[in-house]
Amino acid sequence: MRLKISDKTSYDQPVISSYYKDPLTGYTVVVSDNYNDALKNAVSAAMVTVLIGLVFLLIAVFLSLKTASSFTEPIKAVNRSLSELAEGKFEKINKFAQRKDEFGAMVNNTNSVIGKLEGIVSHIKESAEHVNSSSLELSEMTNQISKTTEDVAHAVQEIASGATLSSTKMPPPALSGEGIF
Repeated sequence: MRLKISDKTSYDQPVISSYYKDPLTGYTVVVSDNYNDALKNAVSAAMVTVLIGLVFLLIAVFLSLKTASSFTEPIKAVNRSLSELAEGKFEKINKFAQRKDEFGAMVNNTNSVIGKLEGIVSHIKESAEHVNSSSLELSEMTNQISKTTEDVAHAVQEIASGATLSSTKMPPPALSGEGIF
């Protein structure tokens, strides 16, 4: 197919012609149209193509951003949770736990670690409270033993003082067996 822009005019307007020579029949088929109308149609088709391309480009950008967000948001959530854990706060991630991909597994594993650490810390706190309670009981028992020891020491002191006083008031013992019977 060949295209020829003719400078011949039809009704004082330029014409565009296209022709094709059929090899079997030898006939030549010619199509002519107003040049300005053909140019207008070509420009219109080009504009539609550009607009469709822009629409697809916007759709591609939107889908790319959505896909990137679906990758980065779970990672950001895990990072926030680990930062809180470093500060001593046990914050689990609830938003992405239902995902069935690698990011959901990462979130669930992070939540599992946080749960186990929370249990360990809770157990340590309970043990510390028990040790504190036992320490208070032991301190109280020590105070009671100390008081009892002081009371016994005081009683022994009184007995010793009484014995010393008694021995000074008694007559000396007889050397012979006289007066025993």
